[in-house]
Amino acid sequence: MSQKIAQRPAASAADSAGRAYRTDCSGFVSTAWHLSRSLVTGEFATYNGKTVLASLHDLRPGDALLRSGHIELFARWNCSTPGTAACR
Repeated sequence: MSQKIAQRPAASAADSAGRAYRTDCSGFVSTAWHLSRSLVTGEFATYNGKTVLASLHDLRPGDALLRSGHIELFARWNCSTPGTAACR
């Protein structure tokens, strides 16, 4: 995604195909994954396209991390020992 979008929960922005997505964390993930609509964070818990990974070691760029009230995309490990508590 090369388009810069300011985060505003009530706002939306269009992708290159003209689909409108929310400009919050869930909209960012919806846009990156090219979903047919912008999901809200709570909807990702029951999203049919999700896979629960067995380990943090299985994370790949573009995967999402979901916790209560927030979702974010995983880009990369920022340490030499991925999947450990010392890794941020």
